[in-house]
Amino acid sequence: MTTRGTVEPGSALTNKYRLEMTGLPPLNVVSIGEQSETLVTAEMPDLTRQTTGQVKAIDTEITIMAHHPAEVVALEVWYALCKAGGPLHKLVGFLHYLGADGSTKLTHMWDGTLLTGRKTPALETKGDAEGLMLTYTVSIDAVVPV
Repeated sequence: MTTRGTVEPGSALTNKYRLEMTGLPPLNVVSIGEQSETLVTAEMPDLTRQTTGQVKAIDTEITIMAHHPAEVVALEVWYALCKAGGPLHKLVGFLHYLGADGSTKLTHMWDGTLLTGRKTPALETKGDAEGLMLTYTVSIDAVVPV
């Protein structure tokens, strides 16, 4: 029997994951936004909806620490390729959801992934300092469980 609010041993955890993008060095991603998949629908003459069998591209965000130079350079080169629209701009990625013991519990393949934006944080001199983070907007053609 499980108790509400407890995590079962061996469960995938929301704070333990690894993102691998083909052609990029290992990324120490601080956060990954929700990946919400939506079907394309069409309104019928009787005002009901039908799905078209297609899925919209999924937009999310990934955040990295700015003091990891290899990661920043890799993402900036990828972002420049995406801006240029060249043939190498879409990558395949693997998001591994990990358990408390570090083992992979679930993997999703990010097929047709490209960067569509970049954000730097607002800065101010008051308050406690935090590490500088860079956030990239990611568009994914399909998220596929593997």
